[in-house]
Amino acid sequence: MRSARRVRRAGGRARLGEGLRVLVLTQHYAPEENAPALRWSWLAEAFGAHGLHVDVITATWADELRGVQTDARVTVHRVRSLVHGKRIVRRLLNETIFDLKAMWVAVRLARPDVVVVSVPPLGSVPLAGALRLVLRRPLVLEMRDTWPELLEQWKEWSDGGEGRRAYGYGEVVVGAVLRVLRRYLLRIQRRAALVVTTTDDYAAAISARVDGEVLCVRNAFPSAARSNGSPRGDRLRVLYLGNVGRSQHLATAVRAAARVHERGGLMVLRIVGDGAHLSHVKALARRLEAPVEFVARTQRAHVADHYEWADTVLVLLRDWPSMRQTVPSKLYEAIQTGRHVSASLAGEAARIVSESAAGDVVPPKDSDALADLWMSLIAEPSRLRGSSDLQWLRKNVDQGRLATEYVRALHRVVREAAAA
Repeated sequence: MRSARRVRRAGGRARLGEGLRVLVLTQHYAPEENAPALRWSWLAEAFGAHGLHVDVITATWADELRGVQTDARVTVHRVRSLVHGKRIVRRLLNETIFDLKAMWVAVRLARPDVVVVSVPPLGSVPLAGALRLVLRRPLVLEMRDTWPELLEQWKEWSDGGEGRRAYGYGEVVVGAVLRVLRRYLLRIQRRAALVVTTTDDYAAAISARVDGEVLCVRNAFPSAARSNGSPRGDRLRVLYLGNVGRSQHLATAVRAAARVHERGGLMVLRIVGDGAHLSHVKALARRLEAPVEFVARTQRAHVADHYEWADTVLVLLRDWPSMRQTVPSKLYEAIQTGRHVSASLAGEAARIVSESAAGDVVPPKDSDALADLWMSLIAEPSRLRGSSDLQWLRKNVDQGRLATEYVRALHRVVREAAAA
C-alpha cells in the first residue's frame, strides 16, 4: 500500500523547533568547492540554524583535515581517502573503503534520529542500506543524479569523443558489479522513508516505484556576481566551467568550435575544470586544431573573473534519456550572472533556459546545431545581451526556502517512524 507516498517541491518558510539529531554521509564537503560539497555545506549550516544537531561524515585527501571539526551545531568527521584514480574500478574500490571507515565512525556517534546518505557516489548505496539496519533509524536517500538509470549507459562512459573504449575481460566484472548495485539501489530507494532529488522531473519519475515521500530540493549556489552581459572583442568568447566528465561529453563543444573555425567564424572556447575525460577532450582539440583553451580547475574566488570574460556560458549534457531529468548545477549560476547561455541539452534543463529567458537551446550532442548557434551569435552580437529572469531563480532556487522544506520533511519522517 502506497498511500503515504507524496511528491513535494521545496518551498515556503517556517521557524522550526529544536531537537533532531541528523547523521549525514556525503563524500564531498567544504573546503572542497565542487557541487555536492557546496550543496551540503549550506544545507548543514541551515539545518543547524533550524536547531538540528548535525553530524557529517565525509572523505578527505588532505591529512591536515583528518579528524573532527565542530562549528556550532554541526560536527564534521573526516575519514582519509586512499585509492586515487578516475577509472571506474579504482573509484568503486575507494568508495568501498570509505564506506567501511564511515560505518566505523557512524556506529560510535550518538544515535541519530534520521540518517541522510547522499548519492553519488554509487558506493554509498550499500552504506545506506547497512546504516538503516544497524542504527534502526529512518533513511533519507538523496539522489543528486539519475541513478540507477545512468547505469544503463555505463558502456558509453568511456567515450570521451572518439568512441567507447573496450573493457575486455574487465567489462564482464564491471557489468556484473553494476547490475548488482542497480538492483540493490532500487531496493534501497523503495525502502527509504524519504527520497530527495534535485529536479522535478526525476522526482516525478521515481515516485511510482518508492514507498516513502519524494522531495525535490534543487542545488542552490552562493550568489554569483551579476554582469552587464555586453558583448565585446573581435571574437565570440564561450566559457565552459565545470566537470569534464562522462555526463557532459565536451567533445560535442570541441567539434562545434572546430566547425565554426572552418566556416570563418572568430571564437574561442575556454574550458575550465578537470574530470575523467579531460585528456580525451584535449587530444581531440589538438587533432582538430579547434580554437579551444584549457584552464585548470579554479578556486571559487576566481570564478567571477571567468564569467566576466565570457560572452556566452556553455551548459551541456549527453543525449542519454536519463539526462532529460538532470539539471546541471552550473546552469543556475550561469543564469544568475546574466550572461547568455548556450545550452546543448534537453528535458527539464532546456525548459529552465527557456522559462528564464537565459539564452538559446540546441539538441544535446549535436555539434552542427551548436556550431550554427555560435555562428548566429557572431553574426548578431546583440543577442548576447543578458536578459535572464532572476525571478525564476528566486521562486525555485532560494536557499532559505529549500532548507526549510528539507527540515520539515525530516521532521515528518521522524514523526512517522515513531508512530509506526
